[in-house]
Amino acid sequence: MDIPSEKASPEMGKHDLALVPIECWAYSGPDVRILGRQVDFGLAAEALLYYDRVMLSIGNRAQFAEFLSHLIASDDFASFISLLRDGTITLLDFGFVSTAIELNDTYLMMNVQDELTAKPGTFAQRILYGSAIEAVVPKSRQRESLYKAVRGRVIEAKAESYGRAVDNARGDIENDERLVGVVQAFVDEVHAVRRLGAPPRVEIRGVVKNENGSRTIDFNIDFNKLTALAGPIGFAKASPFTAVAVANRNLEAAAQYNCDLFLNSPMSRLTAAKLYETVGTPVREGEIVQSLKEEVEFPDIRKLANSGSVTFGDVLALRRKAKRFRDWLAVEGERDRNAIIAYHHEVAKDAGLQKFGKSTLRLLSIFGPPTAGAIGAAKGDAVAGAFVGAGVRWLSEMASKMIGGWRPVMFGEWMSSRVEKIQREKGSE
Repeated sequence: MDIPSEKASPEMGKHDLALVPIECWAYSGPDVRILGRQVDFGLAAEALLYYDRVMLSIGNRAQFAEFLSHLIASDDFASFISLLRDGTITLLDFGFVSTAIELNDTYLMMNVQDELTAKPGTFAQRILYGSAIEAVVPKSRQRESLYKAVRGRVIEAKAESYGRAVDNARGDIENDERLVGVVQAFVDEVHAVRRLGAPPRVEIRGVVKNENGSRTIDFNIDFNKLTALAGPIGFAKASPFTAVAVANRNLEAAAQYNCDLFLNSPMSRLTAAKLYETVGTPVREGEIVQSLKEEVEFPDIRKLANSGSVTFGDVLALRRKAKRFRDWLAVEGERDRNAIIAYHHEVAKDAGLQKFGKSTLRLLSIFGPPTAGAIGAAKGDAVAGAFVGAGVRWLSEMASKMIGGWRPVMFGEWMSSRVEKIQREKGSE
């Protein structure tokens, strides 16, 4: 069975579709990865409350098999098939790996793709067929229904469309301040997961420029100790470099398919930083970026779904009550903060979920296009720094897509200190 690659084409600014990467690793859902799991089932469930349609980035065959096993265990497999058939769920298959590879003590960023994954229509061969899926979906009728439902509901992304994104990521790791932020994001997360209290502040003590053009960076953090502390989360010296490439890859995909992003931490922090860079200077950001971080009378659906306290079926029932969330997101411009807080309270009360406690709603939204000045900054020295060639063009392309109507909303953690700084600067004008 061949599954064709398809190009999504949602209406501009509709906010009915979100990219949801569910694979777990050091920079995406480490609180789930430390439990030995490969996918964040709860993230997918939560995204369905806020979006009419979700695009699940499923990772590899083993990760997709684990996702399916959750559905089989809770007797929700048929519901998932229905959501595939009616277009509520689409699968995004990155047929390549954005990563940093070590070669002679030097880390090289690249998109890695083999001959098979480079070919279109290979999702079934690479992901669907084989013992991994058969083990979790043992009934032949169920597997056949999966094969049929998936047909036409898979977007196969290939490396050739993401080259400039990784070029830009190479520039990011040449920026000391940005690289420190990437490492700090993981240090913060692992200390929170391990409940170790306040994390140390990451600093670069020195940089040596090598004859081959590479750099040797001396951090005040021992990466070997950090790897040991991370344990089953799976941190490695190359992880921060890989994280920058993956953040850009997710942004490129969201821009291509004109959708929002529903992300895990700490990946959302890296992605938010790139969104800030795309829209322009801090003063301009104050005009077009809206942030929302509020405690709401609504349980943490992601955690409840991952723990098994609520099933996929429970979430779908709640989804019907949460249509007002999705209607609120569709509003362009300054969204009513009080309204969304009230909606959460009303839905939780109506569904009898108040006993599960409160959660924090976090999102950033772009509600106005970058100005010509922002586009110019993306092309010039003010933003470019060490970025050159294709990497700079990619940043400009992202801003141009916003001019064309892409107004991304991003759910997830972000650097609140930077948002507060922008708001202070805007208020002092």
